[in-house]
Amino acid sequence: MLGSVNSGTTVQVTRLRQGFLGSAGTGSNGDTNRVYTISTTRNITFKEVFLDGVLLTENTHYTADDSAKTITILTGVWDVQNISIFYNVENLLTRNREEFLGSDGTGSTGDSDRVYTLASTEILEIAEVYLDGVLLTETTNYTVDNSAKTVSMVSVAVFDIQRVSVFYNA
Repeated sequence: MLGSVNSGTTVQVTRLRQGFLGSAGTGSNGDTNRVYTISTTRNITFKEVFLDGVLLTENTHYTADDSAKTITILTGVWDVQNISIFYNVENLLTRNREEFLGSDGTGSTGDSDRVYTLASTEILEIAEVYLDGVLLTETTNYTVDNSAKTVSMVSVAVFDIQRVSVFYNA
């Protein structure tokens, strides 16, 4: 591992992103009013929802229930569509970063299913993952297991010399 870096920045509101495939919501392929639940224990407010990269308008294209931590997309959503939900966390958090070389993950160079385990013992909420400085998309490029503190690559070949950067809040 290249080493853990704690940026030391404590913030009161942090913007986070959670990605979904359309199939993760309630209902069936192409249905309207599909519900998606944000996986966090913190109090949140919703800010922006994107469907396949297009910004949706609240109360026209989706509704948000901050206390239930859900969004309901009012238009039809296909199972293969990508949904990104950006939201604010209203607690004091410390933003952290851990850097890995590709070789720090499980598997061999060029594998697209490498797993990286974070060293932190704090409760994590993984916010962003970068490969050689390029922001990856959750569920499309990687999955997160906050309780196991792991990031698993899904469809991205990671070579031993590449740099994997994981940003998380604790």
